[in-house]
Amino acid sequence: MTWKTTFLFMVLATLVVILVGWLTSIGILPISQMINYSDAGLRFIRVWILLAIAIGLIVPTITFVIWFKYPEIRKIFGFYLLVLIIQIVTEQIVSRVWLPSLVVIIGTLYTAFRVWQLWQCVMMCR
Repeated sequence: MTWKTTFLFMVLATLVVILVGWLTSIGILPISQMINYSDAGLRFIRVWILLAIAIGLIVPTITFVIWFKYPEIRKIFGFYLLVLIIQIVTEQIVSRVWLPSLVVIIGTLYTAFRVWQLWQCVMMCR
C-alpha cells in the first residue's frame, strides 16, 4: 500500500463517477438521478449508517491507534482511513451538487478498495 496506489485509485474512481454521472445526466444510463426512499428504506439507511460508522470507522481507528507502533499496519490503516474520509467527502459533495444517486456508485467503488486494503493487512499479518 503506497501513496501512488491510493492516489491512482482515487483518480480512477473520480473519473468513473464523473463518467457515470455524465452518462446518467444525458439519459444514456437508466439510473435515477434522485433516490426516493420509503419510510422503511429510511429506517434501514439510519441503521446501516450506524453500522457503517461502527464497523468502517471506529474499529479501524481503534486498530490504527492500538497497532500504531507497527509501521506496516499503521500505514495500511492510515491509508484506509484516508480513503474513507475522501469517500465521505466525495459522497457529500456529489450528492449535494450533482446527482444524489451517485453515492451508491461511490460507496461501491470505495468500499471495494477498502476491503482490498484490509485484505492486504490480513495477508501481511499471517
